[in-house]
Amino acid sequence: MMTPLKTTSPRLVLKTLLTMLVMLVTTHASRVKALALAADSWDARASLGAHTGVVRSISIAPDGKVMASASFDGTVRLWSLESARETATIRADTLGRTFAVAFAPDGRTFVTGGADRKAKIWSLPKGEQGVLLEGHRGAIRGVAFSPDANTVATGSEDATIKLWDAATGQERLTLKGHESGVWTVAFSPDGKALLSCSDDQTVRLWDLTTGRGRVILWEETGPVISAVFSPDGKSVATSSMKVAEAPRYQWRELMLHEQSGTGLAVAFSPDGKTLAGGGVDGSVTMWDVRTGRINAILKGHSSWVWCLAFSKDGSTLASASGDLSGGKPESCEIKLWQLTKATRTGGCG
Repeated sequence: MMTPLKTTSPRLVLKTLLTMLVMLVTTHASRVKALALAADSWDARASLGAHTGVVRSISIAPDGKVMASASFDGTVRLWSLESARETATIRADTLGRTFAVAFAPDGRTFVTGGADRKAKIWSLPKGEQGVLLEGHRGAIRGVAFSPDANTVATGSEDATIKLWDAATGQERLTLKGHESGVWTVAFSPDGKALLSCSDDQTVRLWDLTTGRGRVILWEETGPVISAVFSPDGKSVATSSMKVAEAPRYQWRELMLHEQSGTGLAVAFSPDGKTLAGGGVDGSVTMWDVRTGRINAILKGHSSWVWCLAFSKDGSTLASASGDLSGGKPESCEIKLWQLTKATRTGGCG
């Protein structure tokens, strides 16, 4: 004899559905509340607006006291992070477009690259020019010091990457593989590898012991503007908001907010737990690297956010923007965000 099937009353079904709905609404509300709390804990303490062209690159010295900014107005400006005031202006590019700036690990010098196809090493505190790195056939759009400060890497519109002796300016090696202009170069924390991204829609990883490179990401949607190593060197993130772990580099996409557009800038926090991303919508989004969830969305820029930089202690985030049309000089600004402990360690649950 067959056992009759048990049926559930419509009233019980409705009650169950209502309970689930309440749980979902409560969970969503708690996440929204947590997100709001995270956003409120970021303080945009200063806006620096001296540049008259797109601020394409920023770098903060290791001691957290000085910031350098490179702009399409042809200058590099030095700033005191404590007072949020400009301390020096350097005419860094003879053709009027400075693309990139990066401090050396000791904080005593910095390197710039620009439209005049030259990279230049400058010294603090006044910004006196020292070594000249010359050999590219196109504008230099990316620069980086190696962790030991002995080598400078430059990426150019001529689709090549060059490695230079930082003390003498002598060219050591040219890396070829990209099919179009290079945007960003970044050394791994151990100095044995280099990341590069390009208009050819790829991210390449170069073994500096052999000079060989391989494509680790091909981005279907367009050029990759920025790519960085995590502080421990075990992960890579791109401005297209993708993260992958070495050595297999299986990419995962981070959650995007509704207004997010094309990504232009990316930076890891010093502890590697947070990833900051900036793009064409003018906002800066903060993700929890482990979960991929959004911690906070920082708004205040009126134009594209081109670059981001954390101070070494994680207490300050700098973001910079600008309008490529040149019609909005007021959009070419840098914002300094003060981070709190709650934001650096929190999440949206």
